[in-house]
Amino acid sequence: MDINRHLDAEEIESYSLQTTPESDVARVEEHLLVCTECQKRVESSDVFVSAMQDGARDLRKKKAPAPRPLGFRLPLFALAFAVALAVVGIVFPRHTGEIPPSAVPVTLSAMRGTAGEAKAPAGKLLKLQLDLTGIPQDQEYLVEVVDQNGKVVTGAYTPDTRIRPLLPGIYFVRLFSRADELLREYALQVEAAK
Repeated sequence: MDINRHLDAEEIESYSLQTTPESDVARVEEHLLVCTECQKRVESSDVFVSAMQDGARDLRKKKAPAPRPLGFRLPLFALAFAVALAVVGIVFPRHTGEIPPSAVPVTLSAMRGTAGEAKAPAGKLLKLQLDLTGIPQDQEYLVEVVDQNGKVVTGAYTPDTRIRPLLPGIYFVRLFSRADELLREYALQVEAAK
């Protein structure tokens, strides 16, 4: 690509959504260093993408189904709840401040493109270690893991960021404030055992 050629709308959108192919990221960022017009277009696109993500999150909250009356199902519900608590207690023991031997530590850095993509093994309990540079660390944050389609697959709260095992694929780890503001997004590639 000629560095003097302006980025087209698809390249701008791909860059804002952080889906620019790894092979093109350096070229796009090199152009953005010298082109103020494209810088402004990326800023506008970033604002739009952020607004759409916020709107989608708000929509998810508002579309919660109306609760169904429990009626005679309460004893069955209570039994199912007790079994679920027992399973959770066995699978995810209470956090003692140490990483359980079976949890794999994964260090995540917030970067554009896939250059900073962390890798983790599939089928293992993961302990996410997030780069929180510039973010107050004396607060609790929500950590959401979403698949490539934006569907939430699991989550946790800091500082205990252990998450359940994931299937192979590309995921995005999102860090939210208590006010539901998106603070950071990290890329995570989960790979099948070789």
